[in-house]
Amino acid sequence: MNIGINGGQLRGAIDILRFKARTLVKFRKRRGAYQKQLCFMHIGKTAGTSLQHALFEAMKGKKIFHESLPNFDSASAAAIAQSDLVIGHFAYQHVSKLRRSRFLFTFLRDPVQRVISNYYFLRTDSPESDYSRAAILAAKTMSLKEFLLCDDPRVRMITENFQAKSLAYDIRYQHQGAITDLRADAKRNLATFDFVGIVEHFDESVKALSRAIGRELTVKRLNVTRSRSEAPPASAHEMEIIRNLNEVDLDIYERAKGRFERAFLD
Repeated sequence: MNIGINGGQLRGAIDILRFKARTLVKFRKRRGAYQKQLCFMHIGKTAGTSLQHALFEAMKGKKIFHESLPNFDSASAAAIAQSDLVIGHFAYQHVSKLRRSRFLFTFLRDPVQRVISNYYFLRTDSPESDYSRAAILAAKTMSLKEFLLCDDPRVRMITENFQAKSLAYDIRYQHQGAITDLRADAKRNLATFDFVGIVEHFDESVKALSRAIGRELTVKRLNVTRSRSEAPPASAHEMEIIRNLNEVDLDIYERAKGRFERAFLD
């Protein structure tokens, strides 16, 4: 009997069912205590500040490791293992320091919107660090188009495939030699995450994450870049430059977005 489903469609449907099952049952209660370490890789300008405050509220009374990227470099696995919630701008190279028994998650954002938001954030609100100082100075002294065309690797860190680099190994320019194939490395590593939310489906992502971790997350929008709302919209040419700089990010994002929509919105 022909049921009208080919092999590829069947494999796709099975993949989605497995994704849903893994996400919703991987994190369970045992005698009122959670077994797994919650680990949120906060990729810059993906609504992570709003989510992290909700996680802080949900995990009151638990030990929390919330540090900067350089502090993840220096922290030992033993120190991080003591915490029930690990959160911050860490990169995939730091995942080896997390507990083996963990629930690892992140959020991805439309790469064009993420780059534009990051530019205006650097101009007005960003705290300064050794690795971001050059990009902050460039953003404050350059137009958006000039910033996008700047080939200083400390600026390209922000404008070119930022999300894929976070997932593949590290965003910082001095670590790019450790990435052998950006697309393949990012895809492989993203597959190890237990949950991937999508900023463009933020409310639905938070609901799905709440179910997965067994804690109700109440999110208030925080760290919204104020100067962007007052700025003119990016031109079609500027958006095309961003797309050309972020071909890998766009691929990673579209695949993750499609998977999320099939799993939670269909």
